[in-house]
Amino acid sequence: MLNFSLISGFLISLGILSVLFFNTNPFNSNDFTLTAFFAILLFFLICLFALISFWISGLRKKHFNIKKTFRRCTLLAALIVGMLVFSSLNVLNFMSGLTYTIAIILLEFFFSSRKIEKERQ
Repeated sequence: MLNFSLISGFLISLGILSVLFFNTNPFNSNDFTLTAFFAILLFFLICLFALISFWISGLRKKHFNIKKTFRRCTLLAALIVGMLVFSSLNVLNFMSGLTYTIAIILLEFFFSSRKIEKERQ
C-alpha cells in the first residue's frame, strides 16, 4: 500500500511538473506559479527519495524505520528545494548555502536526539 501511494504520488507530481515546465515562462510568471512549482517539486523529490531508499533497503533485505526514512527524505528534498529557491531569488552564495545546509543537519540531529531522550524516560 505504501509503495502504491509513493508511486502514484511520484507519477502525479511528475505529470504536474511536466505541465508546468512546458506551459509556463519562468521569467514572466507570478509568485503563485513559482510557489506551486517549488511545492510540487518538493513533493516529487520526497516521493523519489523515498522510493529509492525503500528500493535499496529491499535489495539489502534490511528492516527499515518508515518514519525515519520519510523524515530524512523530506529534509534532503527541503535542502535541494531551498537551495533552488535561494538561487531563484539571487541570494544564493557560499555562506547562505552553508548556513542553510548546517541548519538542515542540525534539524536532523534535533529529531534524532529527541527520540533518544524519549527512550531514556
